Amino acid sequence: MSKKDNKDRRLEELAKQWELEATPTYFDKFTAGDLQLMLQHFQPLQQLIQAIAQGQAISSPVPAEQDAIALPAVNDLEVLEHQVISLEKALALSQEENKQLQEQAEKDKEKLKQAAETIQSQTEHLEALQQKLSSLTAKHQQQEAQLTKSLTTANAQLEQADKKLQEQQKKSSQLSQQLAEMQAQLHENQLPAELAFLRNEPELMQSLGLALPENDQQALIAMVAVLAQKDNLERLWDNLKDKCEKQKRPATSEENNLLNAALAWYNHNWKTRPFQLLKPATPSSYDFEKQQKTKHQTDGETVSQVWLTGIADGAGKPLRKTLVLTQ
Repeated sequence: MSKKDNKDRRLEELAKQWELEATPTYFDKFTAGDLQLMLQHFQPLQQLIQAIAQGQAISSPVPAEQDAIALPAVNDLEVLEHQVISLEKALALSQEENKQLQEQAEKDKEKLKQAAETIQSQTEHLEALQQKLSSLTAKHQQQEAQLTKSLTTANAQLEQADKKLQEQQKKSSQLSQQLAEMQAQLHENQLPAELAFLRNEPELMQSLGLALPENDQQALIAMVAVLAQKDNLERLWDNLKDKCEKQKRPATSEENNLLNAALAWYNHNWKTRPFQLLKPATPSSYDFEKQQKTKHQTDGETVSQVWLTGIADGAGKPLRKTLVLTQ
């Protein structure tokens, strides 16, 4: 059943009660809703209120025989009017409270909106911070990995450098020992034959890039330091070969002694795989892999004379082939 049907039904009940004689229990079940319904839709009540408002109910003459009936009705109307006024005040108060509640609801709604906007802003800020943190974490991990790799590489290089340093220190110690032995000879007024020979060979010293100071000890140190190097050892052999071919002769004993000494100085630092001299027996068959003929003779397959001994590395591979004369 709809609300309209309920109102119509209640209005009919109130209309029936309106026509009955008023009793003390008349308003027991009479509600504010009933009053509002009658004020809006019950015409007799509307006319009565209008008449009261216009003063008709007081100024109009009333027959004497109706006084006994009219007086209770007037009293009931006064009570009803008082209730209407009270209900209107209650309704106004209720409307005012409702208005305040609506205003408070609007304020709360605005606060909720602001709070939601604040939460949204903070959420976006938090997401941005989380994204930045993730980026920084990834970057930190990458940098840490690179640093670890660089540190590993640096440690490996440091180990290699330390190993090379130990080798150099060992070589330096060995050279120092050799120099000490030669210096002992100098103190005994025994000048090394190799140093004396080099002092008389300015062209050879120039080819080797060697400048010997006047002090014998300093000159000895310079000679050993230069000739103990592989490149200078090979350069010494090349110079001696050119000299032998230019003068068409075998190497002298002084030249052979200098070559042997330079090879010994080099091998002192490389004892595990020492270089060796290549000196074939004479006569013997010519070996192209290990020997070379002088430029003054190209025929013959038998080695008749060794002009300059060759040099082979630690594996026996010729670095400089033996200079020989054949027949």
